[in-house]
Amino acid sequence: MTSVENVGPSCPSYRYGSSAQLSFMSDSNPDPTQVSATFCAEDADVTFQSSDGVLFRIHRKNLETNAAGFPPSGFDTRNEVVPLAETSETLELLFQFMYPKRHPDLETATIEILAPLAEAAEKYEVFSALNMCKVRMKNALPQHPYEVMVYAAKHGYSQMVGEAAPLLLDTPLNDMIQKLPEHMAMPWVLYYERWRQIYDKALFPPSWNLGRQLSAGQFYDDRGMSSVQVYMACTQCGLNVDSLFAQLVRELKGLQCLTKFDTVGNNLRCCSHIRSLIGTWRISISQQTQQIPAFDKFL
Repeated sequence: MTSVENVGPSCPSYRYGSSAQLSFMSDSNPDPTQVSATFCAEDADVTFQSSDGVLFRIHRKNLETNAAGFPPSGFDTRNEVVPLAETSETLELLFQFMYPKRHPDLETATIEILAPLAEAAEKYEVFSALNMCKVRMKNALPQHPYEVMVYAAKHGYSQMVGEAAPLLLDTPLNDMIQKLPEHMAMPWVLYYERWRQIYDKALFPPSWNLGRQLSAGQFYDDRGMSSVQVYMACTQCGLNVDSLFAQLVRELKGLQCLTKFDTVGNNLRCCSHIRSLIGTWRISISQQTQQIPAFDKFL
């Protein structure tokens, strides 16, 4: 939580969104009553206000040296407050990257803290924070692929988009469409459909001529009528082909399994003949998935 202290009434102020967006506020806004205990220097010449009403007094020379997205030196903001859209929690971290001191350790930062900080670093072009946030967001991929993919797509990190997208293949399509930004929804449908088509093929392995038909015994239904079950078996190991297919299909749990298709059937007890056929099948499916472009190519 940001440490605060009471300060006096505010001066007339303007609203600042980015280096390309600048508009003035009226004096009718409520006076701010809090100031960051970390950024409260009396000689600071720029005062920012977070979305939750906390003031941050920053030295302009640090802004000019370490960021490109804040008001340029041509704007006199000494007697004005510059409102920003970010919370005090985000700005408290962001402004630390603008001073010659040890930067915040983001290694244990949760995605709720990291994602808005990474977005702010991109928005205001805080150079010393950009790469660290990018690395930390990439490290968050296994647990938070959706947040990472949206961040990476917005800021042109195509490799990160490509790594995140396959981790989301098992998310229901309707859920993804509702959550994604509008410009990403239709590309995701097209990307998802390419994977689904190959998955449907994987569910029906090729017909393998493994050997001879064998009788499995005589059975009786509830009316006392007898029947004989016949199955195809491998001539080398006697494995029931239907049983083999059933075991393989049980391993195909969702589209994401296609990203690790070279491991399907590894635990199957079978002869070298069947193992060779499984290998051929896996190679065929894997080659098809490798032809699917990375998700950023659909955008």
